[in-house]
Amino acid sequence: SKPGLFIGIAMLENKDIIIISTMDWDESVQIMHQMALRLSRKNRVLYIGRQFSIEHLIKYPSYFRFVINSFKGIYKIKENLWGKAPFLLKPARYYLRFMDNISQLMMRLRIKRWSKKLGFKNPIIWCFFPNSGNLVGKLNESLFFYHCVDCFSANSTGRKKKIIDQIEYDLGKKSDLIICTSKKIYRAKKELNQNTFYIPNAAETDLFLKVNSDEIKVHEDIEKIPGKKFLHLGYLNAKTNLKILFEIFSRHPEWSFIQIGEIMKKDFKKKELEDFLSLPNVFSLGFIEQKELPAYIKGCDACLIPLNKNEWTDCVSPLKFFEYAATGKIIISTNIDEIMQYPENAFIATNPSEFELLMEKVFKGEIAANPEAQLEFARNNTWDKRFEEIQKLVENNLK
Repeated sequence: SKPGLFIGIAMLENKDIIIISTMDWDESVQIMHQMALRLSRKNRVLYIGRQFSIEHLIKYPSYFRFVINSFKGIYKIKENLWGKAPFLLKPARYYLRFMDNISQLMMRLRIKRWSKKLGFKNPIIWCFFPNSGNLVGKLNESLFFYHCVDCFSANSTGRKKKIIDQIEYDLGKKSDLIICTSKKIYRAKKELNQNTFYIPNAAETDLFLKVNSDEIKVHEDIEKIPGKKFLHLGYLNAKTNLKILFEIFSRHPEWSFIQIGEIMKKDFKKKELEDFLSLPNVFSLGFIEQKELPAYIKGCDACLIPLNKNEWTDCVSPLKFFEYAATGKIIISTNIDEIMQYPENAFIATNPSEFELLMEKVFKGEIAANPEAQLEFARNNTWDKRFEEIQKLVENNLK
């Protein structure tokens, strides 16, 4: 289930809004879900889920569920909010521009059909998907808004990287408004489009504050895990430094690593991932509904952000950082750019040895969180506040 609705005075009212997302509705709660829920309080919203092609099915077989969902048609999520899982796109679109152009043409025709079915007119297009430049100005929209949450080409090389950059350049150049979740993305997009703004991610703060409530009891799955408990919340994927985690938890059987969230198996070498998951002190609990998370987090000693330090991760504004802050727990992170601006709310390691040393200090009780500072930070970085900031920009840019 998704988090609660925005309570307050919405500036955007009685609008038709189409969100072109990079995530399906039933995946872990991200910024696009948060915006959709808040928008639907006073507007009509169509949420279009993850777009992908046959290559992704080969790499991520779990995506077959999205293909199945695509045959369901438009479905109602709640009042004023509908979802649609799109059909497969054409293959090789990141290697041949004309294949991407065909995919975008197909998507344009489908969006028009879905809009007509819902009676949408002059919709606001709230776009997270970088392959959307050919949609701008062709959907009778009142605003085309690019909400950029990642450096989409940063993990690619060669022709693929070049094509992705070209595709995203088109979108950025044509968009009426760009909002970026990291300063690195902001600097790049500002050169492309002057109507660009920096607004980082946030947290469903009220939910994660429950970790500190006496009413919340530690979940039994956490209670039975031995030793000092180090939590990793969210996707375990190519951005994660699995090598460091394997080395640390191999050396410290008295510590336990707890993974809550999906593991993107194809992002790692098979043996590398198998060796890590086979460690007796590694516990993968899978996907947990967001509303259940406080009971799991409550029993953990520290929260980890073990990201690789590279061009890609320096574009990231980790949701988990804002969520961890609201729990008042110790946060240990690698030195990615977005975290470096919040040194008072996290212990930041500049290399693997420092990361392990900070964990040792947790084990020995030599460091502690600053709950008061973290909770104050979390209360100033809620999705409600982010929504207020973003909707003002959208309202000001409507045609």
